[in-house]
Amino acid sequence: MSTEDQQLVPVPKGHIPALDGIRGIAVLMVMLFHCSIVPRNENLTARIDDWYRSIVFTGWIGVDLFFVLSGFLITGILLKTKTSSNYFKTFYARRALRIFPLYYGFLAIMIFAMIPLAKFTSQSSGILDPILTQMGALETKQAWFWLYSSNIYTFVNDGAKAVNGMGHFWSLAIEEQYYIVWTPLVFVLSPKRLAILCLALVVTIAAYRIHLVGQDTPAYTLATFTLTRVDTIIFGSLGACLLHIGISDRACRIMRRSIFPLWFIAFAAQIAQGSGFDSTAWSMMATPTVFAIIFTITILAIATADRSNPAPLIKALSFKPLVHLGTISYGLYIFHVPLRGALLPLYERFVPQNLIAGSQIHWTLGFVALCFIGSFILAQFSWWFFESPILKLKKYFSYTSPNPAEPK
Repeated sequence: MSTEDQQLVPVPKGHIPALDGIRGIAVLMVMLFHCSIVPRNENLTARIDDWYRSIVFTGWIGVDLFFVLSGFLITGILLKTKTSSNYFKTFYARRALRIFPLYYGFLAIMIFAMIPLAKFTSQSSGILDPILTQMGALETKQAWFWLYSSNIYTFVNDGAKAVNGMGHFWSLAIEEQYYIVWTPLVFVLSPKRLAILCLALVVTIAAYRIHLVGQDTPAYTLATFTLTRVDTIIFGSLGACLLHIGISDRACRIMRRSIFPLWFIAFAAQIAQGSGFDSTAWSMMATPTVFAIIFTITILAIATADRSNPAPLIKALSFKPLVHLGTISYGLYIFHVPLRGALLPLYERFVPQNLIAGSQIHWTLGFVALCFIGSFILAQFSWWFFESPILKLKKYFSYTSPNPAEPK
């Protein structure tokens, strides 16, 4: 083995556009999955609709891609700044500026404006009744969302969603719960000890999932509860720890060559198995774990790639429209599910569900396109006029060096 093969790759510095492209792919997967959940015509006979569902219904795995990327990036930031004299204050302040305004702003608009308005119009036109159907329960269950604990509601209520139109908020809850605990652990442990902790946690969580399957725990609970799904974030954190410990150049080249075979085999197996988080030991234990490992390898390979002479994959992931989708992915994720719930009754009412050659694929794709366009418009305006101005406040929360003589 040559000296070059044994050489450790440096920890990447600065912004990596290709990782924004990964985030863009993740949000497209999740949106395609949710927006393709539509009523099926009882006279449906064409196989193309089943093929389409088998492919796009693997999109739920996009949440795990989000999780792994989040764990990798946030843990990387924490490891780089753990010696800062204002480590805790700066991290939590900067994260609050990124996460809280849109999250709590959306909650406030729904609870104090849209739901009361929908109740008012229901006495006359009823045009906003779909909002009441999807979101009406939010008034009585709002505390679970204010406290980032909607997934805990699901756990203690036998797999029931707190609010139909906000079922996807479980993933936001898991992330916030994780970083409350993880941030002090990064502060007190070395990268090697963190890596050992990560390995112990992912094994423990996989075992706990198997145990809960044996207890006939509802599938949706297993998919959304912190202690049965947080391991995918932990895998991303493990990747960041390994990068700081040291990864050889040869290992990075092997990871880059393995990306396409691993993705192809894993997704082909998932499509063949059938989509969704079904109640089998394989799905509960293996699917999130296998994909988390693949996503961690992918992200490590991309983060350590030569950006001065990028490979075709890096160029593709750095495609500006895809990077932009990654940039506004938070808004896309927040808006697309409630928008889908509001639009579907109107779409069914005004667009006939006629079959063409025994297929409704044209009808389904029309609805998906409508959801994508509406979500993009909302997310783009949110980014321009709400999120970006608030993010400029991050300049007041910079990490400082522990030694005043060192540059900041």
